[in-house]
Amino acid sequence: MEDEIDNWYNFVQSDDEETELLQSEQEQNPFVPGTSINEVISLCVMPVVNQMLLRLIPMFLILLPFGQVLQHGYRGHIMNLFSIISGICVLVTLVDFPQVLGTIVFLSSTYLYCYLMSRVRTIESYFFCLLVGLLYLVFREQIPLVGSHDWSQVRGIEMIGLMKAMSIGYQFTYDDHMKVPSIIQFLGFIFFPGTLVFGPWVSYSDHNSLLGLFGLPSNFKLWLKNTIRKLFSAFSYLVMSTCIFYWLFQNFESIYFLMVRDALMIRFSHYFISRLSEACCRLAGPRLAEDCLSVPVVEPFRIEFPRSLVEVVIYWNIPMHTWLKQHAYEPFAFLGKSKAALMTFLVSAMLHGLNFRLSAVLISIGLYCYIEYSVREKLAEITDSCVRARSCHICNHTHKTQLSVQVINCVFTLLSIFNLAYLGVMLDTTERYNEGDGFFDNINYDLLRWRELSYSSHYLMLGLFILNLCL
Repeated sequence: MEDEIDNWYNFVQSDDEETELLQSEQEQNPFVPGTSINEVISLCVMPVVNQMLLRLIPMFLILLPFGQVLQHGYRGHIMNLFSIISGICVLVTLVDFPQVLGTIVFLSSTYLYCYLMSRVRTIESYFFCLLVGLLYLVFREQIPLVGSHDWSQVRGIEMIGLMKAMSIGYQFTYDDHMKVPSIIQFLGFIFFPGTLVFGPWVSYSDHNSLLGLFGLPSNFKLWLKNTIRKLFSAFSYLVMSTCIFYWLFQNFESIYFLMVRDALMIRFSHYFISRLSEACCRLAGPRLAEDCLSVPVVEPFRIEFPRSLVEVVIYWNIPMHTWLKQHAYEPFAFLGKSKAALMTFLVSAMLHGLNFRLSAVLISIGLYCYIEYSVREKLAEITDSCVRARSCHICNHTHKTQLSVQVINCVFTLLSIFNLAYLGVMLDTTERYNEGDGFFDNINYDLLRWRELSYSSHYLMLGLFILNLCL
């Protein structure tokens, strides 16, 4: 998982850590019982959409001509220089100017990682560079050099930039013939405007393949139609997360219904960011009918109705999952599967600055996935049924679609939905710490949401763990 749950709200603000409108929407239900849908549209939907468009249009006006100019088939340094300049312009439109220079310096300095890795092509040097980069993100998160608002504006940008640089550096550990890219090529990759702010992470080879598509015969009308479809999908998720769910749950007072509402709002805001990142990539990419990404960033249906939490981890952010698998799990695979998985969740937590709330969710979901995976593997063997955490594509199980199999899978789906809602409430970033509180006071405050729910999900998974030991 990653920062994207709240990153968008850190970019669209002007004076506070989150947009004042979105903050007020999440801190207090603005709808009284009996509010009509027309009132919801006029009081919430239209203001939110208008505000987002005002913040996004300057970026769109950079991405659109960028892709259009490169469609003429420019190559080499011209393409990379244009990418760098356009990326910096995107930064200026979304980030307060004092932060722009520092971000440019950091992103440019990541070239040192690649140069070092090209000179010392060992896994140890990769671990060293990875650790230094992760410690930098943790330091900036825990001890901001400037105000927390300023860091929140560039947190996601610097994280994506570091991921791009480390993905190049890791290739040197197993590809003796790979040449270090020139600094112009590297910065063109890092500052590529379509993926600079909202992502997604793409590998250097995929980036070059994408650039190679410029100049091919285009289908502008179909490209524009598909891009508008992405943007419409993104704004639909935005409206749902900031307005519709409050309206739908306005008559519910049960803490568990509010848990479901808050978790839905957080998930749909993540879907908004993910669809927006896909749209930005298309706007800056070649004018082809097909997506410039081989896979989508997120698959909402797989998350809302998951077979297991394992699928939630995979489909929550597919490029991030791919990066963690290739650049965290596989390098640590020599430790064994369990320890490598633990190191992967640690790397993910450090990428997000070891933020306590997110770290607590990551640790919990890691343990949940391990418990659920183990139990379902044993159930599949005992019952000879297709009830594993991941769907059986080719297997020798006797029972595949019988009612008992469907019931077991349905029970675990409902369990995953409950766990997802329970874990999601911890990611609500609208709550504020009281000034002067100590470190442990803040942790106690962070755990308030789970404590209000009596840690029900954790106790439920503890029971499942005991079942796992008994099987």
